[in-house]
Amino acid sequence: MPETNELEHFRKHGYVVVRDVVDYETDIQPVINEYSRLLDRLVIEWRATGRLRSVYADLPFCERLMRTVIELQMPYDQHCDISLPQAHVPEDTPMHHGSAVFNLLRSPRLLDAVTNPALGRSTRRRPSRTLTFARHSV
Repeated sequence: MPETNELEHFRKHGYVVVRDVVDYETDIQPVINEYSRLLDRLVIEWRATGRLRSVYADLPFCERLMRTVIELQMPYDQHCDISLPQAHVPEDTPMHHGSAVFNLLRSPRLLDAVTNPALGRSTRRRPSRTLTFARHSV
């Protein structure tokens, strides 16, 4: 059950940080691994077509992603998106539908948190109201 101050924050700002809902190793690391494999495929394609100088294989995932985005100077996000755009969707529009992301979205702990009755129906009814899940800082 969320604390009173969390509920007040949620009602006022439309979001609340809920700690320790998902497990980093079980829920988050598989998503990072999945997106890393996706980036592997994309940078090879972009390098082969001359759009990238390097595949930056020596960099960790986040740095590699940022280096790629900066060098390409183009949006990459649709390749990583788990949904299609709202309008003007060409047949070749990329969309990511990997198992790690699907498993995270259907995690019982996550679903219990976002459907918590104390937060009200707005968590299901209004997509602009979101919950942010944070990992404890070390």
